[in-house]
Amino acid sequence: MKRFDVGDLLAAYRRRTNGTQGSLVALEGIDGKDGYNPSAAFLAGDRLSTYVRVESRTDEFSSWSAVFHQEGEQDWRL
Repeated sequence: MKRFDVGDLLAAYRRRTNGTQGSLVALEGIDGKDGYNPSAAFLAGDRLSTYVRVESRTDEFSSWSAVFHQEGEQDWRL
């Protein structure tokens, strides 16, 4: 059985890059609800799309996933 040094694994993890920097974007169509935890973006036809978790701030147990399509650099619509 191969053994791994936890310090080596942690150092390798810290050296890696994910290639992108996160940012806040406008999500249109969720009427004041919170949108968070987006999926990796994917092509749906000719548009860049992502699934986003949506929920009301007053009821965290009524969340759902909705697909958003990119309309501009920082503009995503339901």
